[in-house]
Amino acid sequence: MKKRVAAALAGIMIITGIIAFGIVFSVDEVTEVYEKGAAYSGLASGDIAQISGIHLGDNIFGIDENAAAKKVAARFPDHSVVVQDIERVFPDKVIIRIKQRIPIVAVAMASGGYALADIDFQLDKRADEVDFSLYIAAPDVVIDNSFHTESCIRLRAALLAVKACGFCDEAIAAFVQSIRFSGEYDIYTLRTGATITVAADANLNAAFMEKYNIYLQLPETEKAAADL
Repeated sequence: MKKRVAAALAGIMIITGIIAFGIVFSVDEVTEVYEKGAAYSGLASGDIAQISGIHLGDNIFGIDENAAAKKVAARFPDHSVVVQDIERVFPDKVIIRIKQRIPIVAVAMASGGYALADIDFQLDKRADEVDFSLYIAAPDVVIDNSFHTESCIRLRAALLAVKACGFCDEAIAAFVQSIRFSGEYDIYTLRTGATITVAADANLNAAFMEKYNIYLQLPETEKAAADL
């Protein structure tokens, strides 16, 4: 009899423990952290959690980060929105970190139209026509179906040189009108009308920053005609 009672009590304790474990470690809060804010990508707060399949009440140990990221990738096949990380904060919080890829340069396609590239050249976004007041022109770059070309690698390096001066992605497109290649030199035409020419070598970032700082010191009346 005592054995039966002990076994019953043990069973009750196990069941109680399982229930308590499930309650303590059930998701009570899901936080989305966007680089640019949800609205920038046409989303509302909570959309990515919904798309990824992470819900309040889920067991925090049962969340499959890879499966969640794949669901978001399937919803955004142009790679404009990507789950960078899913963090569990025990006992009951989940943080989803979301990367938003911002198109800043329009690259002509041999077949017609343009490929819109972010600074990492990971976007898969096309347009028949573009407004070059919003995108940087790269007239010396033409691609077929891939950004994996020497000219795109060079173009990305040129963009990163601007970013190294403290520009966010959108600000790069607001500052630079076009980037051209002339032999071993990159020529930046700014939206003010000024030009900055630097050698496309290992010292590109430092060279651009030096000329950018010179540009900043110019009187406003001289910036438009500056040729640095």
